[in-house]
Amino acid sequence: MTSTSNISLTVTPQPLNQILATSTITSPTKQPASLPTHGPSSSSLSSSARSRQSNDANRVPLYEDDRLPAGWHRKVSQRKSGASAGRYEVFIIGPSGKRFRSKNELKTFFEKTGEKKLDPEEFDFSPFGNGRSATEDIGASKVRFCT
Repeated sequence: MTSTSNISLTVTPQPLNQILATSTITSPTKQPASLPTHGPSSSSLSSSARSRQSNDANRVPLYEDDRLPAGWHRKVSQRKSGASAGRYEVFIIGPSGKRFRSKNELKTFFEKTGEKKLDPEEFDFSPFGNGRSATEDIGASKVRFCT
């Protein structure tokens, strides 16, 4: 038994990126398959990545973190333009005024300066806090000592 299908095609000149963004390929026996796009698909994102995309609009960023060591402070700013407009950036600012954007930057700085008392893992770079109360102590001195 042979099945045939009639396909009609109308061609209208369009930019290639518009064609790729709006076209789908369908088959009589299969579900519609979208053409490949650049970047991760929603099915390949982890559940934590998906939950980060749907932020609660009522959440307020953690502007001050009293768990930081003396002389250190936190700056949270919202990006105004570009592909990541609206996202929050967190900077931890050391006593000298040096800004750090990540735990890795802190770790590198601590290694270069010979800092042994502070642990980069105790610094919170998440815009809304990592779930611990800002008033919760991290041990007796609020700083974990590295050995």
